[in-house]
This record gives sequence, C-alpha cells and structure tokens, in this order.
Amino acid sequence: MPPATVARSLRTPGYFILSMAAIEPIVELGLRSAPFRVHSPMWRLAVVASGAGAAGIALLMSFLLVVLAATADDRGVIYVVSSLCVLLGALCLIASGGFALDAIQTKNQVQSGLADRFDAGSIWVGARVFIQALLFGALAVAGFRIAKNAKSSRPAADRAAVKPGPIVVRTPVRAPTPPAPR
Repeated sequence: MPPATVARSLRTPGYFILSMAAIEPIVELGLRSAPFRVHSPMWRLAVVASGAGAAGIALLMSFLLVVLAATADDRGVIYVVSSLCVLLGALCLIASGGFALDAIQTKNQVQSGLADRFDAGSIWVGARVFIQALLFGALAVAGFRIAKNAKSSRPAADRAAVKPGPIVVRTPVRAPTPPAPR
C-alpha cells in the first residue's frame, strides 16, 4: 500500500493522538502550577523550567503532525499547526527573556554553596527555551512552505487522472464552401 494511502487512512486517529500528546503536558503544567503567583519570580522560574519539558513535547508532536498532514496532503492542517507553532515560538521567546530576568533577580537569594548549580541550571533552561523558540519558528516556516508548494488537497490518484489539455487548440482552416445551387 502506498504511504499516502496509509497516511490518509491513519490521519484522523493520528491527528487526535498527536494533538492529545501535545496538549496534555501543557494542561498538566497549568494544573500543577496553580495557584498562580505571577508576582513571584521563584514561581515564574519554576513554571518556565517545567514548561521547557512541555514545550519540547509539543514541538515533537507538532513536527509529527506536519509530517502526517504533508503525507496525507492536508494543507489546512499544515496551516493550522504552522500557525500554532508561530504562537508557541513567540511564547517561548517571551518566556526565555522573562526567565533570564527572573534568574538574575533571584540569584542573590540563592545560598552561596548552590550558586554555581543555580547558574548552570538557569543557563541550561534559558538556552533550552530559546532554542525551542527558534525550532518552533523553523517548523512554522517549513510548514508554510510545504502547504504553499502542495499541488492540491485532492488525493494523488485523483490528481494523476486529470491531465490538463493544451491552452490553445489549433484547428486547420477550411476553405470556404461555395453556396449550393438553387
């Protein structure tokens, strides 16, 4: 069976499974971080550090969604996933900047014996979230290009059956026929 046929057969359950796998860690992060203490830099540090894992899973699942949609010729799904990747990339970029500021602000509150570990962990989390922002952006650009270059959302078998005709059809010019005698 051709891969496109298999992808079209598995696309609906695949979309639901991959979407659930992408959304579940983000929802769990929201539930675990309650009650929200947005004014606390320590709380924000913990949420961004935990969110880095959730964003990594969302990135992987978004990639697999684009692959499945591209194989199944679903341009609409590719556009939706790519748009969400733009949004998530922007959120990761904002989170990495906020995380860096919060880490600088709370560095003086860390015990001197743990300062080196705090610095290393902060650099790792900040870099990880920033790299995820770049990867979400790259996936969004690639997805938009794939959707733009896709020929049609019709199955490949239907596209192969329709062959365009020539734009201009040339017919030989006939000589005028004499009028019939009366």
